[in-house]
Amino acid sequence: MEFKLPVAKETRDQWLSIQSHTFLDWCNHWLKKRDIEISDLAHDFSNGLNLIHLVEILSGSSVGRYIKNPRFKSQQIDNIRTAINFIEKTWHIECIGLSPMDIMEGNHKQVLGLIFLLVNKISKKARSEAKLEEAENDIEEEKEALPTVKEVDDSGPFPESEPSAPDQVKSPEITDQSQSVAATPSSVDTKPLPVE
Repeated sequence: MEFKLPVAKETRDQWLSIQSHTFLDWCNHWLKKRDIEISDLAHDFSNGLNLIHLVEILSGSSVGRYIKNPRFKSQQIDNIRTAINFIEKTWHIECIGLSPMDIMEGNHKQVLGLIFLLVNKISKKARSEAKLEEAENDIEEEKEALPTVKEVDDSGPFPESEPSAPDQVKSPEITDQSQSVAATPSSVDTKPLPVE
């Protein structure tokens, strides 16, 4: 048995009104890029054209073919279905329970659910892009804070008096003959190894 707090119808209606107004402002913010303004979420997406414009603006790409002057319900439903399929494909959102027929008929909850999916996806994308930009800025700041490396002098680390090539290095001279032992046949032990 679930426990639900009683919510007055006035409170619920007020919350839906606030949510609708907020989503309407969000949609108009994006749609103004194509000089489109909507006044009612439930009815202004009913033929699918404004929804198609919205998803094209948000994605930066075209949904493909759609009916530009939908006169019949079947054409309006096709446009809405085109937009929903594009949303699912582009942003990998599963639009389970969203019915193109309900959106065409102006079902307020269905339209709010669809807009909520878009708001959620776009805000996540914006947050991840902001985090990426912040990380890139941090890297640039760290690079600037690192000390600069001076160019290495080609003459090398040794003063001019020392040889610079390995073939010019002199080996130390041995003055005492006892330090020098040459491997001659007489100095090598030639005893046979014992066989077991």
